[in-house]
Amino acid sequence: MAAAAELAAQRCGGYAGGYESVKRMKQDANRSVVTAKNLGATPEVMERARQDTQSAFTTAVVFTDQQHACNSLVSELAWNSN
Repeated sequence: MAAAAELAAQRCGGYAGGYESVKRMKQDANRSVVTAKNLGATPEVMERARQDTQSAFTTAVVFTDQQHACNSLVSELAWNSN
């Protein structure tokens, strides 16, 4: 979740409501990173999660477009948030 939240904040702000939405997504991402680290995620694990998330996002963009990939990513994050 942390890697996806970071990616959404970085790449999907324009599709997710603009500046204030990006600020909230970044706050969510930061909380998720802290939680992951508290649960034992190492820097290597976090980096691998970022790479995997970027790869999946890029694949979604190739098969649809960035707006649809962002919509899907943000929807999944919102659905799976606590």
